[in-house]
Amino acid sequence: MQSPDRGTPGILRLPREVRDEIYKRVLVISSPLHLFAEGEASDKVEVFAPGKPAQWLALLHTNRQLHSEASETLYGSHKFVMVDTTSAQAKLLKSFLDKIGRLNAGYVTSLCINFPTAEPGQSMSILRERCSSLRTLELFVHNKNSQGLVASSYEASKLESIRGLLLQVNAQFAAMPSVQNVLVKLYHGPLAPEVSELMRGFGWTVEVGR
Repeated sequence: MQSPDRGTPGILRLPREVRDEIYKRVLVISSPLHLFAEGEASDKVEVFAPGKPAQWLALLHTNRQLHSEASETLYGSHKFVMVDTTSAQAKLLKSFLDKIGRLNAGYVTSLCINFPTAEPGQSMSILRERCSSLRTLELFVHNKNSQGLVASSYEASKLESIRGLLLQVNAQFAAMPSVQNVLVKLYHGPLAPEVSELMRGFGWTVEVGR
C-alpha cells in the first residue's frame, strides 16, 4: 500500500465536498465584510469584519490549492459593503477588485454600494466586467446621494430627468444577467412616491435601512 504524501495537508486527502463544508465552517461569518480606504488618495483597501475569529484567514495561507478552493467560499458566501459614501466609491471598488484578482472577483455574489446618482455608468461597468457571478446588489440612498430621490428634495419639474437616471441605472443592471435581486435601502428619506413607484416598476425592492 502506498503511503500518503507527507507534504500534502491532511485536509486535501478528504473528498472535495467535505473540504467545501470545512471551508464554510471556518471562513463564513454572519456579518457583512465592510470595505474602506485609508484615505481618498489611498489605493489600500481595509476590511472590517465584526465578530471575525482570531486567525480567521489562516487557512488561506496553508497551501496554494487550499487557497484556491477556499477563496471561492470566502468571496462567494459573504456580502461586501462599500463604506465610502463619496464620489470616490468607484475608485474603492476598483481597488478592491484589483487586490483580490479577476478569479476571486468572479466569485463575488453579493455587494452593497451607493445608489449611483453621480456616476451611474462607472461603478456598473466595473461590476459588469469583473463580477460575473454577482446575484444580489444593494444600493444605499443616504444624505449625500439622495438629491431628487427623496420627498424632501423632490421637484415635479425634474421627474423626467430622474426617470432618465433610473432608466440608465436599470439598463446597466440589464447588462448584468447574473444580477437577480436589486435592493434599494433608504438611510435618508422617504423616497418621493413617484420615484418609489418607478423603482418598484423595474422589479427593485425598496426598504428602509437599519
